[in-house]
Amino acid sequence: MIAGIGIDICRRDRFVRRLDNRAFLEKIFHAQELAMLMHRGEDALGKSAFLAGRWAAKESLVKALGLGIFVLPLPQMCVVLA
Repeated sequence: MIAGIGIDICRRDRFVRRLDNRAFLEKIFHAQELAMLMHRGEDALGKSAFLAGRWAAKESLVKALGLGIFVLPLPQMCVVLA
C-alpha cells in the first residue's frame, strides 16, 4: 500500500558532468533511455534535464516501493515519458 505521494527533484548539473561517462550512464539508465538521449539535438543542459527527470522518476518509484535505490536493477527500469 502506498501511503502518500511525493515529488523528487535533482540538480541538472550533476548530470552535465557525467554526459561523457558511458559506464555511469549504463549503470543507471535503460538502453532505450540512452538511445533517446543520443537522438536529442539539445545542448548539454537539455540532455542533463532529460536524464535528471528520468533519475527523479526512478528514485520516486523506488521510494514509493520502500526499497533502497540500488535494490532494483535501475538499468532495467525504463521511464517512458513524452
